[in-house]
Amino acid sequence: MSSKNKATFIVVNIIGTLLLTAILEAIDFLYAGVQEKFLTNINPSYTPNLALANKIIIACSLTAIGALITYLLLAVFLIRREKIEQQLKDEKMLDQSDSLNFQKFQREIGSSIEVLKDLFIFQILIVILSGLFSFLKFLWAFSKYRSYTQLFIEYYLSNVASILVSLSIYLVLAFMMSYLIISALQKYIRLKVISEKYQQAMAKVLQNFDKLLAEEQTVHEKK
Repeated sequence: MSSKNKATFIVVNIIGTLLLTAILEAIDFLYAGVQEKFLTNINPSYTPNLALANKIIIACSLTAIGALITYLLLAVFLIRREKIEQQLKDEKMLDQSDSLNFQKFQREIGSSIEVLKDLFIFQILIVILSGLFSFLKFLWAFSKYRSYTQLFIEYYLSNVASILVSLSIYLVLAFMMSYLIISALQKYIRLKVISEKYQQAMAKVLQNFDKLLAEEQTVHEKK
């Protein structure tokens, strides 16, 4: 990978990390907003702050959706086909006429399949850990609300220490998620391009082989 591609990859992962962190944190607060509206089902004497809960739900929903769309657009920018093809040419996997280097192709297929499998497994684990941490944090905050005179949603939003801890953990998880997602998508598009070039090369080989057979048969008939 060239220095320019490395720099682009790093910048995209930094931005992607911030976007995914925003999504995770928004989901975190969304839990609180939704629960604020339904606490009366558990504690009939509780008077919820519905105005604040509705604002939190709307704001977090819009934030999560906007950040997700932005992240997807960012990922599409980084894994666009022409960029991947240029990287393959820079690595001499493809020449300027799009012909495939079969020696590098064999090495690439073997290593890429293993990498994709590992990336997929790690991504599932990280998503599960993110969801589990967010849910456990919510349960912890929910268990505290009876001990305070504050409304649950106000306590949840004003607990600075809890927010800072979750933000730090989400930053780490988001970085790993962003790295794995971008790497897996790049590897997938890379393999897709290589596979298509391989099929085209095989089609040319078969076409030339059929042509040679036809010429040999013509010569044999003339004799």
